Amino acid sequence: MRVAQFSIPMHGKKIINEGGMRAWSDQFLLDRFANDALDPSELAWFRACQEQWKPGSVLGAIRCLVGADLRDGLHQIQCPALLLHGDSSPFIPVAVMADLHARLANSSFQVYRNAKHGLPFSHGEQCSRELRRFLDRQQAKNDCSAS
Repeated sequence: MRVAQFSIPMHGKKIINEGGMRAWSDQFLLDRFANDALDPSELAWFRACQEQWKPGSVLGAIRCLVGADLRDGLHQIQCPALLLHGDSSPFIPVAVMADLHARLANSSFQVYRNAKHGLPFSHGEQCSRELRRFLDRQQAKNDCSAS
């Protein structure tokens, strides 16, 4: 279960080397959010924040995430887990999240249509509702087991 199946580190490094953090930030915004998912002021805020990130930190984080394979330890996670995922994430295919869901004994999985990687920002209300339902289900289970 690799996070991505293509060479993000090399692609990111090329963008940063050729165009700087502004070019990388612009590309990352396209990868994170579907068109019109955020209003212009929100996009401007994300752009300004991302442009402040250090290139070495960005590339190091990408290398770490892309190289991560956590399958062997997933069986140890017993707590409830809510997995929310966009169907159009360029970084993590839905199949990877479905595999994660299958490996986590106590997980719930929701895929959002027309959503990329910035799901909590682009689909905040939907994610909040799903989180509330998830927490309510967990509370109901706890109430029943305490009786």
